[in-house]
Amino acid sequence: MNLSNVATEDNPALRQLILDRIRSSGPIPFSEFLELALYHPRYGYYFACDPSLDYRSSPNVHPVFGAALARQLAAYWQQLGRPATFEVFEAGAGSCRLAADILGYLSQAEPEFYATIRYVVQDVTLTPDSAPARLDAAGVPEAKVDVAAALPETPSIFGCILSNELLDALPFRRVRKRGGVLYELLVGEENGRFVDVEAEPRPEIRAYFEALGLEPAEGCDAEVNLVAPAWMTRAARALRRGFLLTFDYGYEAQELF
Repeated sequence: MNLSNVATEDNPALRQLILDRIRSSGPIPFSEFLELALYHPRYGYYFACDPSLDYRSSPNVHPVFGAALARQLAAYWQQLGRPATFEVFEAGAGSCRLAADILGYLSQAEPEFYATIRYVVQDVTLTPDSAPARLDAAGVPEAKVDVAAALPETPSIFGCILSNELLDALPFRRVRKRGGVLYELLVGEENGRFVDVEAEPRPEIRAYFEALGLEPAEGCDAEVNLVAPAWMTRAARALRRGFLLTFDYGYEAQELF
């Protein structure tokens, strides 16, 4: 996706909203810029655009990805002793295409397991009003699927929490190593343009790199995703018993930095 276009030429209302925020409070963390650019309920990328026109994630390439995950879920069901109810909680379900592929495969190949499934979809863009049309467009059997606003606050899921390319879509901070010093890159404004503003890193950013045991190399700009570990913690706490299965793509820290 081209965030410069999302927040500028192609979306002047969003651009003005972000500029007003900066002008009223000073430079903002890049995560706040991303939160507005991606998730603003009226102007944000995931609400105002069709992401499938910009990139294709695995479920949009071929149903075999959903079929492979369905077979893995069936193996989890077996490992848990074939319970009478098995919940699949898909976070960041998006178009619900993955849910359709998983359930479609299981209904044919694993009917006994399929009968036990309670499938829950959750997405920031999915509301009770929009869910029926989206599920219908994806070909999901609506009677088999529930819609949730967020992960449960208590350990209640017996089954599997699933996500595909969710964590790398969460708003992140940015840093730069220059002259041997680590800076956080905020988003400021200069003559109506968004510009990088170097600032002292906040304690949580320093703690992030201390936990990794390394920092970006000299001259390197890097991202710091503080939201992803927090999401993983919430997901683990939401499990009563079962599995957490999440897909994302990238480099090991040593190579990345």
